[in-house]
Amino acid sequence: MARPEISTFEDRLKSKLNKYENHRYCNFSKPDPPPAPDYARAAKAQGAANVDTARLEGRMNNPNVYTPWGSQEITFGAPREFDSQAYLEKYPGVAAFQRGPEAHYNEYGRDEGREASYTGGPGGDQATITQSLSPSQQRIFDLDQNLQIGLLEAGQNQLNQVSGTFNTPWDTSGAPQVDAYNPNQVDDLGRLNLEGMQNYGQYDPSQLRDFEQYDPNALNNVRGLNQQGLTNVDDATVGGADRIMEAMRERYQPEFDERRTLKENQLLTQGHGRGGAAWETANRDLGQQENDFRLASMLRAGQEQSRMLGEQRANRGQEFGERTQMSDFDIARQNQLWGQQGDVVRQAAAQRGQEFGEQGANIANLNAIRAQQFGERAGQFQSDAQRQAAQINQQQAAQQATGADRGRYIQEQAYDRNVPLNETNALRQGNQVQPFSYQGYQPTSVQPAPLFDATLAGGNFAQQNFQTKSQQYGDFWGGVGDLAMAGATLKASDRRAKENILPVKSINGLMSYLFNYIGNDNQYLGYMADEVKEIYPNDVISINGYDHVTSRFAPVRV
Repeated sequence: MARPEISTFEDRLKSKLNKYENHRYCNFSKPDPPPAPDYARAAKAQGAANVDTARLEGRMNNPNVYTPWGSQEITFGAPREFDSQAYLEKYPGVAAFQRGPEAHYNEYGRDEGREASYTGGPGGDQATITQSLSPSQQRIFDLDQNLQIGLLEAGQNQLNQVSGTFNTPWDTSGAPQVDAYNPNQVDDLGRLNLEGMQNYGQYDPSQLRDFEQYDPNALNNVRGLNQQGLTNVDDATVGGADRIMEAMRERYQPEFDERRTLKENQLLTQGHGRGGAAWETANRDLGQQENDFRLASMLRAGQEQSRMLGEQRANRGQEFGERTQMSDFDIARQNQLWGQQGDVVRQAAAQRGQEFGEQGANIANLNAIRAQQFGERAGQFQSDAQRQAAQINQQQAAQQATGADRGRYIQEQAYDRNVPLNETNALRQGNQVQPFSYQGYQPTSVQPAPLFDATLAGGNFAQQNFQTKSQQYGDFWGGVGDLAMAGATLKASDRRAKENILPVKSINGLMSYLFNYIGNDNQYLGYMADEVKEIYPNDVISINGYDHVTSRFAPVRV
């Protein structure tokens, strides 16, 4: 059996690319951009199509009409056609142009200044309309024309009278004259006279009683609560407990010293030496007696000090109470004097208020008198104004009546002046016979072939197709690049590519093997891709039908 050959990754990649290149439904070669559409040629072709469409609409929208009252026929001149033969004889090279000589001239020859020939008469597309009346309609038409001529001749004769009328100046001297406004016939209104009226009353503060003011100097001085001179309450003034205890110790200490000396002499006489048990017992008893005395002295000293401080506090409290009573007496006296001054101030304010009220009443009376006087004069002024308004209205009514008479007079004169002109216009206009009018034709609109739009759409489609192919081309080669990047980190580990396979040891559930690749004598230690795929499928990928593993399971050369 022939051994499968293990090609390099580059060979496999090329093989895979060839597979895609040879696919009959895909072409992954780089696309070429489409040629730019020839918009100038398309525009010229569109113009030629528009001319043909206009010519067709002209013939479709102008039919011949035949009725009992007459007929209407439309004829067109000989069509103007392009002489292709003459164009080819003058420019033989145009014969290679596929769409013909006329298309070549419209798209290129006209811009290049080439000459073109046409057959047919000038204005081949111009329509001629011929209308014919039936005998009865022709008779009516002739009689109507004769009537119009007679009316126009009579109107011409009437113009002489019109000219005479308008040559005479328009005289309005006989019209009533409207009198102008005459202020002398209206009473003078004048102004509202305020002279001689009662003056407004005003307040005079100088006639009022002055306000009384409080006088602090008339009040007794309040003696404040003075704490100077009060008995001080201080531990230092009665002696501290330490001094009292020290005084008691100094009094009784000689007695304790004498007892200690007698006790030591007694022990020495009895044969007890210093430092013995009897000696220590005696000293301990004497020390306890001295300590008891000290404790009793401390208690007695505290009691004595408390008694002396209590006496000081009692003396200070009595002195403070006496001074407080004296201060309260001063405050009560000052409040009494303050109340007396307040009564005086309030009485003065009440009197001033009464005087102010009397002045206010007097001012109100004066203002009432002035208001009455003003009302009387204002009433008289209003009466005068009404009389003046009535006089002005009378003048305006007279002017309006005269103006109406003047308007009627001028209107009558204008009517008489315009009578000849109106008669002339009546003769000129007359009742005319309406000739027969042919029935209108509803035209049919024919849209020209959208050659330019088709060219534009074709160009857009080609550009979109090019962009789509370019996108497919980029996506394909992007995928190939990803495949190449993946192949750089993958290692062939397919069992079919190996020989001399010997199991070595199971590591993390996978059996490791010693082997060499077919066609290569170098020995490797690694795994089988099919076994790796069962446990770690994401670390195995197939390339050209052979399994490859990622670098974490790559074989190691021994």
